[in-house]
Amino acid sequence: LVLAVFSAVLGSLQFGYNIGVINAPQKVIEQS
Repeated sequence: LVLAVFSAVLGSLQFGYNIGVINAPQKVIEQS
């Protein structure tokens, strides 16, 4: 159970990080 919760948290953090990396350059492109 602990391993499942840890995996879910780790997965969501990685997912959020990937979205941030993709969105950051997009905002820069929109400004210029």
